[in-house]
Amino acid sequence: MSGDAPPAYGTLSSAPESIFKFGQRHEASTDSYRAGENFTREHPPQQLLPPDEQVQSIISQGGAPAYQFVSENSRLVTISEKGRVVQFNKKEDTVVQTNYPLFVPRVQADSVDTGDASVAPAESTVIQMPDSEATIANKKDKSLQKSIGNSEARLLHYFEITVLSNANPKDTTIAIGLATKPYPSFRLPGWNLYSVGYHSDDGHKFNDAFGGRNYGPVWGQVGDTIGCGYYPDLGYVFFTKNGKNLGTAFTGMRYIWFPAIGADGPCKLQVNFGDGELPFRYPEARGFGPAGPIQLEK
Repeated sequence: MSGDAPPAYGTLSSAPESIFKFGQRHEASTDSYRAGENFTREHPPQQLLPPDEQVQSIISQGGAPAYQFVSENSRLVTISEKGRVVQFNKKEDTVVQTNYPLFVPRVQADSVDTGDASVAPAESTVIQMPDSEATIANKKDKSLQKSIGNSEARLLHYFEITVLSNANPKDTTIAIGLATKPYPSFRLPGWNLYSVGYHSDDGHKFNDAFGGRNYGPVWGQVGDTIGCGYYPDLGYVFFTKNGKNLGTAFTGMRYIWFPAIGADGPCKLQVNFGDGELPFRYPEARGFGPAGPIQLEK
C-alpha cells in the first residue's frame, strides 16, 4: 500500500478536507477489503426499484411504516420491534439494510386502473431548506451554499438512529449511511463501493476503503441520535447529530440507496423512520421519511 491517500469511490463535497490513510482504529483488515472488492465485482448493484405489487403494499401500509431493517444472520444481528430495534451481538464487522430503498411510492394519476401502483420519480418539490442549514453545511463553499439555499425546496429522504446501549464506545464503531444492494454484510457503510457512511469512532465520513475524511464529531454514547438525509435531485447526502445538521457530506451520489447501519461490536440501536410518536430530533426533517413525505392517512 502506498503512502498516498487513496481516491474516494464517489464524488465528495468540494470543500477542502483532510484525507486519512487509516481511521481511528485502522479500520478493517486487508482481507476484508479484498473480499469486499471481490463481492462488488461479482454482485454489481441492482438499479431496480420495487415491482408494482410491492409499491402498492408500501402505499397501503402508509409509506414509512412498511420500512424495516432486516438481518441475514440472527447470530450477528437481532432485529425486533418490526425492524425498528437493531442489536449487534458480536465483535465483528456487520451491516444491515432496509427492505426497501429510498424512493417515493405512488399510484400514477393517469392510470385507468386506480390499483395500478408505480414508482414516483424523485423530482417533487416538497421541502424548504432553512438559512441555518445551508450556512452550517457549506461555509467553505459559497456556490454549493447558494444551490441549496432557502430559495429552493427539495424532496428529502431521512431516517435517524438512537444509541440505546453501547458498553464500550471506545472499542465499538457504529456506522450510519446508505448503500446499494447487494452489499457485503461484512463491510460497514462507506467502506465499499456504492456506499457512504458516518462513523462513530473518529467522526469521519467514508466513501472509500481507508481512513475516511474529516466531517463531524465522534459519537456513540447512549442517547446519541444520528440522522442521515438524502436530497435525490442533487445527490446530496448529509448527517445530523442530536438534531443539528453537520453539513453536506457528499454530492453527486445518485444511486438507488437503501438505509444502512453497521457496527463492529455489541450495541443496540433504535430506528426512527419519522412515522411514530417520537418526532425526529432534526426538526427540518419532520414530515418526511425513507419514502419521502410521510402519509398522514392510509
